[in-house]
Amino acid sequence: KGVKRVVVSIIPKLAQVYGEEFIEKYLGKGLEIMYARLKSPEGRGFVFKKMAELCQIVGDNLKQYVPKLLSIIKEYISISRTKKLTPEALICLSQIIKIMGQDIAKEIEALVDVLAIPLCEEVTNLLKIVIEQYPTMK
Repeated sequence: KGVKRVVVSIIPKLAQVYGEEFIEKYLGKGLEIMYARLKSPEGRGFVFKKMAELCQIVGDNLKQYVPKLLSIIKEYISISRTKKLTPEALICLSQIIKIMGQDIAKEIEALVDVLAIPLCEEVTNLLKIVIEQYPTMK
């Protein structure tokens, strides 16, 4: 578990240090490693925080990965009797919205129904960002 956590924590750092080279050669693989770590409940929040950090570093180079990211995030912000909210997924979603803006307005509109979840700091922050980025959304 410790090694896997370290690997996840290194991915954003590599993106920061190696920039374009990392984005071109390793961004997809780095995200795949992170996706795999989400399957385990312990450490899931940490992975989403590191994903948000990675998103911030790579910026709009994230574009081709956004559909899968949104799909994964949706899974962890949808709650039911058997599933709890992963608040850190909202942090990651907020970062993607800040980066992609109007390019993903339709996708975010589709997520609005899922966002009918109990308020917490992460939900409040996400909703502020959604309102800023998509003022015409109702």
